[in-house]
Amino acid sequence: MKKHITSSLIVLLLAITVTSVMRESDVKSVATELQEDNENMLESVTTLEKELEVQATITEKLLSENEKLIATVSKLEEENGLLKTSIDYQDFNEAVTTVESYKSAKTFEEIYEFFLGTRGLNFSQFCPEGKCSFDISFNGRTIEWVPNTIQELKDFKVEGEKIYLTYHTNEDIKHYNYQFVLAKGEGMFKNQEEAWRIESIERIRK
Repeated sequence: MKKHITSSLIVLLLAITVTSVMRESDVKSVATELQEDNENMLESVTTLEKELEVQATITEKLLSENEKLIATVSKLEEENGLLKTSIDYQDFNEAVTTVESYKSAKTFEEIYEFFLGTRGLNFSQFCPEGKCSFDISFNGRTIEWVPNTIQELKDFKVEGEKIYLTYHTNEDIKHYNYQFVLAKGEGMFKNQEEAWRIESIERIRK
């Protein structure tokens, strides 16, 4: 009887030991699998982050290229609008050259040739106490001519047979930029050659 109980206890202990070993083995196996899964997940996250960085770089490049494309299209639309009129690039360049020559004039007498021979256009010069002022009058609306005040071209447009060129002015003309309205025609006095000339000058608030 005692032998039988002892044998049973030994068998039970062996069963418990085997079960414990098997459970420990299972736990280790699960832990190993979890570690492997964790490592795989970390590797996947790292790979995903790299892919996202690449995608961000590509997106940034595409946005930059898109901005350049928009600017190019805008410029082409402006050029196309110019081409749709009866005025071509040669006309436009001649009009710009006229204003650039006006800008470079050093004396009041030099600017006469750049103006269209139209009614209502007058030039006047006043020199009280030796200090002279020079005025250009367009149908009673007067603009003072001050040398070296016109700067770079700011904007342009074409309407019908006229070209409008807007130029920045320096600090001597505080509140306004100047818009030159140009048309093709004969000049003043004996200058009868047809060319792009200034018809009027408009003040455009800065």
